[in-house]
Amino acid sequence: APNRNMQTRQKNIGIRAGVKWRHNACRDSFGSYRMAELRNTHNVAEEMGNSPAVVKKHYFQAVTKAEAGKFWAIRPA
Repeated sequence: APNRNMQTRQKNIGIRAGVKWRHNACRDSFGSYRMAELRNTHNVAEEMGNSPAVVKKHYFQAVTKAEAGKFWAIRPA
């Protein structure tokens, strides 16, 4: 399964870098920062494949709009 392979790769990269990789870290970051940016549970739920209730419970007010702006401004060096 491609998803399982990606999770294994992320975990191994984290181990080599000395970082503990948290399950669903990328997904949770996306949900939190996207929710802060859009402030629209229905749109974020559709993008994530979740219900608006789940999005509101887990991602609403997790980060500020200013923090989201900094996150989305991250670019490779």
